[in-house]
Amino acid sequence: MAEKTNLFICPTCGAPLEPPVGASTMKCGYCSNSIIIPESARSGVRIQGFEGGMIGMDLKDLTSQAKRLKEVRELALAGNKIEAIRRFREITSVGLKQAKDAVEAMAEGKMINIQMGGETTVSPQVISSLPEEMQPRIHIDSEKVRKAGRGIDCGIGGLILFILAVTIIPILFAMGAPGGPLAGVEAQINPAAFAKPILTFGEQGSGAGMLDDPRSIAVDGDGNIYVADYSDGRVQAFDAMGKFLNLISVGAKNYIGGMAASRDGTLYIAYSSDIWIYNGKTGQALGKIEYADDHYFDDVTIGADGSIYTVSRGEDILRFSPQGQILLSIPDAISSVSGDSELDTKIAVDGLGNIYALGTFNYSVFKFSPEGRYQNRFGSEGEGDGKFRAPYSITVDGYGRIFVGDIWGVQVFDSQGLYIKTFDDPSASSVIFGMAFDSQNNLYAASNKPQVIKFQIKKPE
Repeated sequence: MAEKTNLFICPTCGAPLEPPVGASTMKCGYCSNSIIIPESARSGVRIQGFEGGMIGMDLKDLTSQAKRLKEVRELALAGNKIEAIRRFREITSVGLKQAKDAVEAMAEGKMINIQMGGETTVSPQVISSLPEEMQPRIHIDSEKVRKAGRGIDCGIGGLILFILAVTIIPILFAMGAPGGPLAGVEAQINPAAFAKPILTFGEQGSGAGMLDDPRSIAVDGDGNIYVADYSDGRVQAFDAMGKFLNLISVGAKNYIGGMAASRDGTLYIAYSSDIWIYNGKTGQALGKIEYADDHYFDDVTIGADGSIYTVSRGEDILRFSPQGQILLSIPDAISSVSGDSELDTKIAVDGLGNIYALGTFNYSVFKFSPEGRYQNRFGSEGEGDGKFRAPYSITVDGYGRIFVGDIWGVQVFDSQGLYIKTFDDPSASSVIFGMAFDSQNNLYAASNKPQVIKFQIKKPE
């Protein structure tokens, strides 16, 4: 039987608190104020069940549900509705139509109304009593809760609803799940965050400076920012402050798999099986990388020496000189190590030339030396620090730290693969896709909000 936890909310900072056994007062660990513990929180009441007839106060159960529902919403926002519907049904046990309606509502940013007992309806209202970044998209019907909680003291019942509304549900959308159940609260209390947003720009649309489905991003030596939409063929250039400069169109039917920029503003864009080259500042087409062997280039990045690294046919890693000469080939880079096939590898390179290949179907990062020798593997499928649920992108900062973009946030590792930190879009309402660093070690991220976020990254201690 899981151990049950009585919680109450700090009236000053809103943090969830667990009272010491037998105590009537305590000090808040977040704001340091002295708090009188409510009588209801001092009691040993056990309230069972969360998915069934009664609300459960097992914190592990509630935060587990929160993380799973957060993931469903992020899948819906990312356009992966089939997977979102499947997981929503696993969590709620509702019918296919109800799950489909709920996921459609999530994708449109609407609130969904989960009624206890398995019945789910969709409501167009949006909760506005909290700040926008904390507004929940999940509402638990209080009448159903009251009926389910027959025999429970009404004061305790009110406390439960308050905890759900103020603590668990905001955590659902504000926390970085792999960092722990209080990561969202910690981020609000601790302003000296590991990744501090210092610039955001972009909004939904097809006009100049507007974004549709940005998944690739690059930065040149002058701080110009290049953002590529995945499916409409648009690559837009912005200055260092996010002001629109010019547009490159590679064709609306071409899906852009990756993009990188050299220091002089030369763009390398992976689409239509090849790596195409453009002058990012003028938009002029400069040709493509010529490679005689059978290939299908999927991703691309630039090394510190200007070398071009790319992935072909899902997992073959290739390195070209700036002039387009082949310098290195690592065939079957992922499957030759893992024994499992890989269809989608993302690539990053550090300042020493070490290669980091993210096998998204293998849920791992594979490290190779500059000469192409396999050195290390880290990460696995699952929940928690250092594990991946749906990894999408990878990049390396100037200190050799590896950043992996996952549906639950960006996880950071040292050069040996040891987990360091997880962070996310502070609004907790988007999924980060493409990432790139500038020469000042600022991180630029393309999210499905859709917008670009520039983070100031904390230096190693």
